[in-house]
Amino acid sequence: CVHAIAVSATDQNDRLAVFSNYGLWITLSAPGTDILTTMNGGGYGYVNGTSFAAPIAAGVAALVWAVNPQLSNQQVLDVLKKTADHIGNDGFDSNFGWGRVNAGKAINVAAPPAAAPAPTPPPAPAPAPAPAVLPAQRGRGTLGGVQPGKRQ
Repeated sequence: CVHAIAVSATDQNDRLAVFSNYGLWITLSAPGTDILTTMNGGGYGYVNGTSFAAPIAAGVAALVWAVNPQLSNQQVLDVLKKTADHIGNDGFDSNFGWGRVNAGKAINVAAPPAAAPAPTPPPAPAPAPAPAVLPAQRGRGTLGGVQPGKRQ
């Protein structure tokens, strides 16, 4: 399938789990042993299986889409492959595909660049100085050139 992701299961030592599928169709790997989950009849228990590895890989894909919903399905897959931890051979191998999913690295790569901070507005101009008040001229009997009591 073109739009399917095949997931193999790893164990607690990052080795291929003994029950896991493998082959050239594997895209990624994810933890699949000793996964804590809810149990039939209530309570919690530890289980094994690729049925637990696949939802972990799907959850990482969902986190990638959550931080960048503009990505296409192919771009999400590319992020998962690019950020997977190579626990087998470098690049692709038939046990782990492109590697074990790494949620932290995937989110960091998928997050859109932070917007540049808004430019700081220039400072407000300084208030204009108050007009100078000239002292009244003494001895001439004028206020600003007008003699008191006389019309101009």
